[in-house]
Amino acid sequence: MHIAFSATDSYVDYMGTAIYSIIQHHPQQELHFHILTRGFSSHSRFKLSLLESELVSIDVIEVNAGLFEGLPLKENISLETYFRILLPNLLPQLPRILYLDCDILVKGDLTELWQFDLNDSYLAGVNELDMLHRNPDYRQKIGFETDDIYVNAGVLLLDLAKMRKDQITELLFEKAEQLKDSIDYQDQDIINIALKGKIRPLAQKYNVTSYLREVSQPPLEEAAIIHFNWHKPWRKDQNSLHYNRPAFQLYRNYYQDYQQLTEQPITLLVNAHQVRPEALRQCLTSIQQQAYQRLDIVVLVSEKEADLLALARQYLDQDHRFRLREMKPTATRLDYYKQGIATTYSPYLIFVDAEDWLDADYVSGLYRHLYHEEADICLGAFTLFNEEDGIYSFFEPEIHQGSRTSTYLLENLFGLKWYESYRHLSLTGKIYRRQLFSQAHLINDYQSEDLWSLMLYLASKTLAFNGERTYVKRLKRVEEKQALHAETISLRRQELLSILTSFAVCKIPLQHVLNYYQEQLQILLETAWQLHERELVTQLEADLNRLTSLKLLASDKP
Repeated sequence: MHIAFSATDSYVDYMGTAIYSIIQHHPQQELHFHILTRGFSSHSRFKLSLLESELVSIDVIEVNAGLFEGLPLKENISLETYFRILLPNLLPQLPRILYLDCDILVKGDLTELWQFDLNDSYLAGVNELDMLHRNPDYRQKIGFETDDIYVNAGVLLLDLAKMRKDQITELLFEKAEQLKDSIDYQDQDIINIALKGKIRPLAQKYNVTSYLREVSQPPLEEAAIIHFNWHKPWRKDQNSLHYNRPAFQLYRNYYQDYQQLTEQPITLLVNAHQVRPEALRQCLTSIQQQAYQRLDIVVLVSEKEADLLALARQYLDQDHRFRLREMKPTATRLDYYKQGIATTYSPYLIFVDAEDWLDADYVSGLYRHLYHEEADICLGAFTLFNEEDGIYSFFEPEIHQGSRTSTYLLENLFGLKWYESYRHLSLTGKIYRRQLFSQAHLINDYQSEDLWSLMLYLASKTLAFNGERTYVKRLKRVEEKQALHAETISLRRQELLSILTSFAVCKIPLQHVLNYYQEQLQILLETAWQLHERELVTQLEADLNRLTSLKLLASDKP
């Protein structure tokens, strides 16, 4: 069975729901879907690919929209509605096709419809009673009497071979040019007028439109295809008419199942620890505009930051996906993330610094690569922004797109200073499988973000890389340093020793880790000197002396 749709990027989920409903009612049927579009985003293509199987294929065909310039468009109707005119030429190998609008739901077997005998007609469709009863004057104006067949173009069975033979596509374009100033229903009018007398009627159950649902002809349980030609079940403001409610609820059930299949829930933890209101606004707006829609967005804000709380609540009012968690004023940046993790059960987590901002494909790109590589973590390329001079820095990722082991990452990237500072030792810029946080069971013992990152790498088996630059970090934010005192120096020293031990136990190559360990001990030593903490100075000097021996053992030298 070959089925065609025309769709925009904004309608891909509604078309996807229609495709999903067809698949559910034809589990043993070979199905080939042909999608006509001006262009889909990579995320839309990815979601559609998740509907494919051994029996189901989806072919996306990009159409030259310039062919339809100058043709009339009614409000809320896209140019894609004309694309079905091109089907005979776009699919020259097919003898017939079933064309469906995106705003339909299939709730029955379409085999009988697919095998319908067209005789000598070019196409078949359901006589539209909506226009006959709600707009009879217009119907008569364009030359259709009460007994004439005028079909709704949302469900059409097309004889492509006969249409090619008789050059019907060329005829429809000629009619479109002739009629463009006198018609209201675009290509539906063009098809009905040009092919009048050569269209066979289908049973009403194959296109149960708004009027048919209102008069219950046929009853909803007998419908094979429900067509939401006026009121849309995904719009809350169109839920008032009682005769729509059963069909709307049925659609929403399928839509929810489709979403479960194509977009797993992902939690974004937005860390607004000591950020500026304007930066937070930019960040939240960029998140709101993500192509990936099924997001749980938790904004972490201090309970004492009244301006940030007020700003965050604006987004809560606009978008049900946003949540707010108020933090204690004494909480650290890492405390924000720790408490945020405890608020969600999504299978995937993304950490976002509220001073940064994301391109629309950021979440989608990370998830796609994580999914395809069956990885535990996906890292993405990034851009560094210096607010003082307005300069963007583009670091070469130095990683080929694909999957790697954590050993590869730690061995080959740890020595790149830009990578350590801006990506490798930060929780941001990555997507994580939630299960990692239970596997890295000692993670909560650490008080440093860089050591959290390293423990998560150690817990992962496979890392994926997305080379697209879809994340922007602010340089000023990256370079902020935590003030150290005697207690924090001592704690940091113990944590560094612990992470070094973990690397050794896991047999991770130590050379770069030892270099990093040495640099961090040197920073602690200098601070201890400044604070006149003699005992800490003695301990750190001893650590550095021991480190020299360890580095010799880890090197290739005898």
